[in-house]
Amino acid sequence: MKIIRAAVLAILILALPPFQKTAAAETSCPKDNGTTDLSVSQIIGEVTYKTGNTRSDLKRIQQRHGKMATASGWFPLGLTLSELRVEMRISTRAYPTGQGRYCAVPASVDIDLGYPKFTIYVDRRYRRGSCEYRAISEHEERHVAIYQNRLDRLISWVRESMAREISRIKPVIAVSPGDGAEKIKRRLGRKLAPLIKRLQRATDAGNRGIDSRTSYVRVQSRCRNW
Repeated sequence: MKIIRAAVLAILILALPPFQKTAAAETSCPKDNGTTDLSVSQIIGEVTYKTGNTRSDLKRIQQRHGKMATASGWFPLGLTLSELRVEMRISTRAYPTGQGRYCAVPASVDIDLGYPKFTIYVDRRYRRGSCEYRAISEHEERHVAIYQNRLDRLISWVRESMAREISRIKPVIAVSPGDGAEKIKRRLGRKLAPLIKRLQRATDAGNRGIDSRTSYVRVQSRCRNW
């Protein structure tokens, strides 16, 4: 299951205008000569195995997490659960302009994107080292590889897309530095959301490709003691 949880932290830097305040400056934003530092980092998750669940347990786990249903007529002997985590941290430069208003611009944007953990479940009837255990675990590890591969492909695209969006951001008028940071956060969040959906669609398509009757028959043909 893919769950998006965006924890956005706003770190404020209060910057004074680089000139003496005038009547005109009270209603317009001072020129900002600073740059915005962008960092997009990939979260590399660990893989853990759980081998104490029955076939019925796996079916319930599958249903509870809304995971893709097993092909008709087949029971889940293995299952992979993951969580997509997206974290964005923003710092801003905020310039007081008078009349209780501020101009806020992004100073830095840091985005962490990836899967901090994968949990692979294997039917407890199959002991570690058995042919059946290896067949199941290798199939589930292919799912993990798909998650990571699709992220590898798209993270540079996410970085380029967000860099373009940041370059287009104009100063935000706000009632406080914190309000300015929130407005910038919401604006960037709206641009980031469709990029995450694209990643999820690509990942789902890859997983469907190996969760098919043909794939299951291939796995079953490797061993005898099912």
